[in-house]
Amino acid sequence: MPFEPRPHNCLATEDRELARSALAGEATARSEIIRRLSPVRAMLISAARRRHQYLNSSDLDDLAQQVSLTAWRRLASFEGRARLESWVYRICTLELKGYVRREERRRRAMRDWHSQNADRTRNLDVVDAFEDLRGDGCHLRRALYDLGSPRAEIVLMRHVHGLTFKAIAGQVGVPHNTVRSHYYRGLIWLRRTLTRKDVP
Repeated sequence: MPFEPRPHNCLATEDRELARSALAGEATARSEIIRRLSPVRAMLISAARRRHQYLNSSDLDDLAQQVSLTAWRRLASFEGRARLESWVYRICTLELKGYVRREERRRRAMRDWHSQNADRTRNLDVVDAFEDLRGDGCHLRRALYDLGSPRAEIVLMRHVHGLTFKAIAGQVGVPHNTVRSHYYRGLIWLRRTLTRKDVP
């Protein structure tokens, strides 16, 4: 008798039962879900290529971890209308869209900050920046001093030295996503602080 593949909806139903078993704490089912989530990185690469979006290795790892966490959190909502991999791929596309939006906001914030503060930071020396901040008449130096550690150091390393977030993370000893957050929050704080001052 010739082999007849099982219908797609039958496989999707089996995936739904697998998800329920995993949520019930069955070790075998949980291991199978983990195995089925292993191609998440490849899924993200595929989704990014379709959007003509480049992901560096660090951002790709972060997104892959986020997709896996989201899949586990939403596993109870998996209804088995499609295969588990198709459902996870949808999560990949949603997380990627969020990443693209965050990157666009980040670039806008950087352009705005650079355009508003280029004259003030052009000659700023990172080496002596923290030695004479308090006594210097420069509003930017005072603002950096008030901003405090580690955000001020991160802003200087990124903006003046042009270091990557990964490189800065290695120097200050925190995750690069935390460095990224400190950097952009620091920029926002500096911009608000400097615009309140009458800078010549």
